[in-house]
Amino acid sequence: MKSLIEKLRAIVGRDAVLHERDELLVYECDGLPQHKHPPRAVVFPATTGQVSQIMRVLQSERVPFVPRGAGTGLSGGAVALQEAVIIELARMRKLLHLDVENRRAMVQTGMVNAQLSQLVAPHGLYYAPDPSSQPTCTIGGNIAENSGGIHCLKYGVTVDHVIAAKVVLSDGEVVNLSAESAGYDLLGVFIGSEGTFGLATEATVKLLPLPPAVRTMLADFLDVDDASRAVSAIIAAGVIPAGLEMIDQATIRAVEASVFAAGMPQDAAGALLIELDGLEAGLDEETERVAEICRANGARAVRQAQNEAERKKLWAARKSAFGAMGRLSSDLMLQDAVVPRSRLPEVLAETYRIGERYGLRVANVFHAGDGNLHPLIPFDSRDLDETERVKLAGQAIMQKCVEVGGTITGEHGVGFDKSAYMPLIFSDDDMAAMLRVRSAFDPTGLCNPGKVIPALRGCGEARVVAKTEFNTETRRHGDTEKEKEAVAFIKPQAASHKPQFEHSPADLVATAPASMTLREFNQRLREHRQWLPLDPPDAATATLGGIVANNAAGPLALHYGAPRNLVLGMRVRLPDGATIKSGGRVVKNVAGYDLGKLFTGSQGELGRIEEITFKLRPLPVSDITIAICGPCATLWQIGRELWLENLQPVALELTGPAVARMLELPRGADDCALLARFAGTRQQTAWQIAQIQAKSGPTHGLSERLGEEIWPYLSALLGAKELALTDWLIWRAQALPGQTLALINETREMLASILPPNLKLDDGLLWQAGLGNGRLRFVFPGLSCHAASRQAFTDLRGNCASLALEKAPLDWRASFDLCGVDKGAARLMARIKAQFAVMRQTAPQST
Repeated sequence: MKSLIEKLRAIVGRDAVLHERDELLVYECDGLPQHKHPPRAVVFPATTGQVSQIMRVLQSERVPFVPRGAGTGLSGGAVALQEAVIIELARMRKLLHLDVENRRAMVQTGMVNAQLSQLVAPHGLYYAPDPSSQPTCTIGGNIAENSGGIHCLKYGVTVDHVIAAKVVLSDGEVVNLSAESAGYDLLGVFIGSEGTFGLATEATVKLLPLPPAVRTMLADFLDVDDASRAVSAIIAAGVIPAGLEMIDQATIRAVEASVFAAGMPQDAAGALLIELDGLEAGLDEETERVAEICRANGARAVRQAQNEAERKKLWAARKSAFGAMGRLSSDLMLQDAVVPRSRLPEVLAETYRIGERYGLRVANVFHAGDGNLHPLIPFDSRDLDETERVKLAGQAIMQKCVEVGGTITGEHGVGFDKSAYMPLIFSDDDMAAMLRVRSAFDPTGLCNPGKVIPALRGCGEARVVAKTEFNTETRRHGDTEKEKEAVAFIKPQAASHKPQFEHSPADLVATAPASMTLREFNQRLREHRQWLPLDPPDAATATLGGIVANNAAGPLALHYGAPRNLVLGMRVRLPDGATIKSGGRVVKNVAGYDLGKLFTGSQGELGRIEEITFKLRPLPVSDITIAICGPCATLWQIGRELWLENLQPVALELTGPAVARMLELPRGADDCALLARFAGTRQQTAWQIAQIQAKSGPTHGLSERLGEEIWPYLSALLGAKELALTDWLIWRAQALPGQTLALINETREMLASILPPNLKLDDGLLWQAGLGNGRLRFVFPGLSCHAASRQAFTDLRGNCASLALEKAPLDWRASFDLCGVDKGAARLMARIKAQFAVMRQTAPQST
C-alpha cells in the first residue's frame, strides 16, 4: 500500500493523494448515503497526462479504480467497491477553448455544469443539459450518467450535446471519441457507461443560443390525476415545452416551509411548472393554448411568472425540492424510473397506495413531460424495520413502472444501487452483449467494478445470476425471512417476438419493423399529426433499418438530430443468432449501456437491426422554404449571418449550381442556392421568413415554396440510387460550420485539378452543405477513372473532421472508411467487432 501511495504522489504531488482513514470518510459514498465503501486512496490529477500515468500504475498493481466528479450521483456509481482507488477529477475544471462562431466549447470534465453556462452567457450562449444538481455536478459526471434534467424534454440529454471526448482507458491509453467521425458511434455508447469503460478527461460540447423569449407558468390542481392527464394532453396537442415538471402536495408544503418558498398554493393536490421558450412571435398564443389545456383538464388556476425574478424563484423552488424534503427526516429514499406519459395517472396513484401499504409517506416531484418519476420516501435509517419497509416499497414501485412499459432509471443511472434490477428489463443475452462491449473498452476489469451489470458468475462473467423472483402482487412485508433476502427480480423468458408497428400518440413514441420504409412510417403517423423528422438521401425508398444502420441524415439533422438522436430502442439479431434488446419505449432511459448507439451507424457489421423504437415530433402546422440564388460566397455569408443571428431554421443548406439548376430555381447560369426551411406555427414561420427576406435584399433571386415540395426532390437527387450501377463517386464530409465554404472551395479546386480540359466542373458536380452543422455531401461522375484522384482525396481528407466514401471502388473504401478516426478509437472498433464476430457473418444493411 505504501509503495502504491508513493507512486501516485510521484505523479500528482504529495498533497494530491489522500490515504489516511479520516481523510477518506467523505469519499465512502456519493449522493446516495445508503451504500458506504471507503476507498483505498483518493488521487487528484490535474491533466489528462496525469490520469493516464495514474491508470498505468494502477493497472500494473492490479488495483481497481473509480472515477468521481462532485459525488452528487444517486446510484452508488462513485462508491469504491473492492477497495478501489478513487480518481477525483474535480480539480480538472478549466475552459480549454471557446468557439463562439461554431457554438462549441472544450472543457476539462471536472468543470461544474452551471459554471459553463455562466462563462458563455456573455456571448448569448448556454449549455442545455441541466440536472437538478446543476450548481455542483460536473460535466464528466453528466457524461458518465448521460444526465438529463429539467429542459431535456425539448433539448435532449447529455449525449445530444457532447460532440467529442478525450477518454483514458484502463491501461492508460488516451483515445479521442467523436460524434462526427466515421465508424461506430463509440462516443454515443461511452456516454452513460457510468465510468465502467474509461475516464473522460476533456469534452467538446455543443452550445445553444439563449432563447429569445421565455414564458413560465404554474398550474395548480385539486386532483393529482388531473395534473397527470394534463401532461399527456399538452404533448398530444403538439406542444413540446422546454420544461414540464410536476410537484405534489407533500413536496409543495415542504418547499413552502423552506427558504425556497415561491408562493405555490399549499392546498393544491399537485402543480405543473411549465416553461415554453423560443421566438417571441407566436409564443403568447402557444402559452394561452397550454393554459387552456390545463384548465380543460381540471386546473384550478394558471399563473404566469411576470418577470425574470419570479421565473427564477419558481425554478429554484423546483430544483431545491429534494433538499427541502430533507428537513422532514434524517434519510430519504429517492427513486428514479420512467413510464410512458400516458400511464402517469395509473403509476402515480399506485406509488401512493404502495406507501400506504408499507406505512410510509410518499412524495413526488418529477419530470412529468418525460414520464421520469422521482418518488421520495422520508425515513430514519436507524429504524431497521422502517428501513426494510422502504426497501420493499422501492422495489414495488420499480416493479410497477416496469410492468407498464417503463424502465428502472431515467437519469440517475444503475450504478451499484440498481444493478440487481437489471434482469427486470434485460435478458441474459442482452446483458452478455453489454459485457462484450465493456470488455472491449476495459479488458482488465479494473474500471469501476461491480457497477451496472448485476453480480455475475461463470466463464468471464458470461451469465447473470438468477435470483429469487419478487412478486409485489402476492407477497406482504415480513411474511418470511426469505422475502427479506430478495434483492432482485427476474422476468420469465419472453415468447418469440414478431416486429410490428405500434404507435402511442400521447407518448410521442412509435415502434416499427426495420424493413418498413420511412415513407410508410410517416404516412401512418400523419393521421395523428406526428412524424419522424428524418430526410436521408433516397428518403422515398429508404427503410428504417437501413437509415439507422447507416445513421443516414439529411438537412433536418440541423434541428432534429440524426438517427442516433431519435432512436429510443431496438431489437438486433447478432451474428451468433441471439436476438437482443437495447433501450426501450420511453423517452428517457439510462438503464445499462446504450448499445443502440453502437448499432446505429455500424452498417450491419455487428448485427442486423430487426425492430426500432423512435422518438417522434409533432407535425408542424406551417412548413415553408425560402430559396435564394446568387454567388456561392455571398449566399454562404447570408446563411451564416442568419444562423448566428439566432433564427431557428430546421434546415439551412447551400447547394451547388448543378443542384440549383435541377431544382428549377430562378437563377443565373453559375448561381448557387441557399435553402432555408422554417417549420412551426404560422406566426413563427411568417416572422422568420420576413427576417430572411429583409436580409437577402432585392439583388438575389428569391422564391418561397412549401417544404414538402422541394426537399423530397433534393433527397432523391443527391441520393443517386439510379447511379448505383455507374462509376459515380459519392462521399460525405464533416467540417466546422464556419469552415464549410473553405472546404467547398478546396474540394472544387481538387476536382478541377484532375478533370480533363474538356469537362466543366459545375456541369457534373452535385453538392450540398449544412451551414449550421458543417455536414457536406458530394456526388460526382467518372472520378474513379482518374489516376490522380486517389491522392487528391488523401490530401483533402486531412482538412476535415471526417470524410467517408458512400460509393467508390472497393480498393478505395478500405483506406478511406475510417478517415478522421483516432487510431486508438479504430483499435477499439476492431476489438468490439471481434467481440461480436462468429463464423457466420451478417450482411450489411443499406438504405
